[in-house]
Amino acid sequence: MKKLSSILIPVLIVTAALLFSHFSEPANAEVDGKSGIPVVNVGGVGEIFVEPDAAKISIGVVTTAKTAEQAQKDNAQAANRVMTALAAAGIDKKQIQTQNYSVYPQYDYSINRNGQAEIIGYQARNMLLVDVKSIDKLGAIIDKASQAGANEVNNVQFYSTKEEVLRSQALTAAVQDAAKKADVVAAALNKKVADVVSISTDSASVTPPVFYAPEMAKMAGDASTPIMTGEIVIRASVQAQFNMK
Repeated sequence: MKKLSSILIPVLIVTAALLFSHFSEPANAEVDGKSGIPVVNVGGVGEIFVEPDAAKISIGVVTTAKTAEQAQKDNAQAANRVMTALAAAGIDKKQIQTQNYSVYPQYDYSINRNGQAEIIGYQARNMLLVDVKSIDKLGAIIDKASQAGANEVNNVQFYSTKEEVLRSQALTAAVQDAAKKADVVAAALNKKVADVVSISTDSASVTPPVFYAPEMAKMAGDASTPIMTGEIVIRASVQAQFNMK
């Protein structure tokens, strides 16, 4: 029996390696050292592609003035106009979060007095993170915010409101992929998969499309800002071991 096992192990491993040389996840077959039962180890991958139905975007107001107090006052007035415009566009207060607020002095390095640059003014920046639940409204919301005084619009990150369900679907597809590979290996060895011995899951990953928009505020004019959403990729992977008979 031991002689048979020593012959079977390399045959199984080589056969599986040849079968799955074109798969992204490796597979191998061997004889369990304790039970003497042949097993197959496979990896499975599941991917779900979906168009996003929501997005988060950073919209900001940047103001400059001779004094820090005036820069903050001007900024508050402009930010209030932007938030009013967002509310008119259907954005609830709960969907708006202050992402960053800062006030910095501005220096003129061309004026050198005693080796020091001169402060010529102050800049106030108020960045808001806006959660847009309806992707169809995104372009119009950017336009309205820009027209109200927003002069800094940063990267848009798209997402799906059904992400939890989609993660489960990707994991199910990964398990099915692993089982299918195990069946192929077993069939090539004139065997059948008997039962699953163990299975482990890796963290599901989400790859959203990102729209880089440093000049987006300048795009808002007579025409509505164009938005291309692309697709979100939700990927799950598993490692599984099956008995063969």
